[in-house]
Amino acid sequence: MNEKEAYLHHLVVTGKNDSIEDLLENNDVEINAKDEKGNSVLHKAAKEGNEELLAILLDNGADINAVNYKLNSALHVAIKNVAVDCVEFLLKENIQVNRRNEGDETELLVALSLFESEKDKIIGMLINCENIDLKIVFLGGRNYLHHACEKGNVLLAEKLITEYPALHKKDNQNDYPIHFAAYEGHRAIVNLMFENIPNLNINICGSWNWPLLFGANWKTQLSTIELLVSKGANCNLKLNDGNTCFTLALGSYITCCLIYPYRFCPLRSKVDICNEIKTIYNDLSNGFRKQCVHLALAIYLIKYGNADIYVQDNSGVFALTRIKVVDKTAYDRLILDFETKRERNNFQQPLSDMHTKVTVKSEALPSETHTLLKNRAQKRKMDDC
Repeated sequence: MNEKEAYLHHLVVTGKNDSIEDLLENNDVEINAKDEKGNSVLHKAAKEGNEELLAILLDNGADINAVNYKLNSALHVAIKNVAVDCVEFLLKENIQVNRRNEGDETELLVALSLFESEKDKIIGMLINCENIDLKIVFLGGRNYLHHACEKGNVLLAEKLITEYPALHKKDNQNDYPIHFAAYEGHRAIVNLMFENIPNLNINICGSWNWPLLFGANWKTQLSTIELLVSKGANCNLKLNDGNTCFTLALGSYITCCLIYPYRFCPLRSKVDICNEIKTIYNDLSNGFRKQCVHLALAIYLIKYGNADIYVQDNSGVFALTRIKVVDKTAYDRLILDFETKRERNNFQQPLSDMHTKVTVKSEALPSETHTLLKNRAQKRKMDDC
C-alpha cells in the first residue's frame, strides 16, 4: 500500500466517516488496496461494525466480494465480530454466500460457532438468504445438520430436519447427525429427530460401532439417556470388546469415584435436569460409600432399561467382579434392584450364580473400554486440581 491507501485504512479503523468521504472525493486512492493480511477497507469496516461506512465504501467502488489471505469475506468478518447490522446490510447488498475460508468454514459455520445471544439472529438471516445452499458437504463428509447437532442449534437443526431430512446421513467416520446431538447432550434436537425422521433406528450405530445410548453414556449426558431409554433404546447391546452401557457406568463409578476419590461427584450438576436419575442419585446420600452420578446411572439402567447385570465381556469377566470387592454396599444394591425388577417382570430364565463363584481378576473392564475410562478419570483428576 502507498501512503494514501494506508491513511484510508487508518481512517476506516478509527471510524472517521467524514474524513473518508473527503479523501474518496479526490478519486486518487485505490479503495480496494489490501494490507499485509489481505484485508480491504471493507473487511475493517465490517470488523468495526460500521454499517454507515460500509455503504460509503460500496458507493465508492469497494469490492463487496473481496477476500483476505485467509479467504474470509467481509461477511465472515462481520459474523465473527457479531456485527448484526453489518451482516444484514451486506446480505441486502447481495454479497456472495456459501464461500469457504481456509478452514473450510462458510459464513453459516462461522455463525454456528458464536456464543453470543445474537447468534440465532444471524443464523436466521443466513438460512433465509435466497442464495444459501444448505446441502453443502464439508471436510470429513459432514453437512450442516451434523454441525447444527454438534453445536446444539435448534433453529438450524429444526429447519434442516423438517425441510431436508435426507441430510441425516453418515459422515466419513460413520456418525450420523443424531450421534452428535446425543453425545453432546442436546436432548431437544434428539427428540426433534425422532419426531420428524421416519423409521429412525433408536439403536443406530456410529463410529467405533457405538450405539446412540452408549455414546450418550460415555459423555454422561443423563437427560438424553433418559430420553433414549424412554424410547426403547437397548441397554444390553455389546461393543466390540463385549461391554455394555451398564458395564461402562459401573466402570466409571469404580475408576472415577473410588480409585480417584473426589470430595463431591464432579458430575453432580448434571442430575438437576433429570427425573428418575435425580431421584436415584438423591437416594444415594445415605448409607453409600460415595454419592456418585455413575452409580445412580447404573441403577437407573437396571430399573428403567432392563440392563443385565450378569453380562460378561469378551474376556469372560463379569460386570460386578470388582464392585463386589471395592464397594459391597453398592454391589448389594445393584443385585437387589436387578432381582426386584426381574421378579416384577416375571422373568423365566434361570438366575446366574455369578455372585457365588466368580473370582476377582486384575481388570474388570479390559481392552478399549478400560483404557478410555482410565484416560477420562486422569483428565478429570487434573481438572479438579
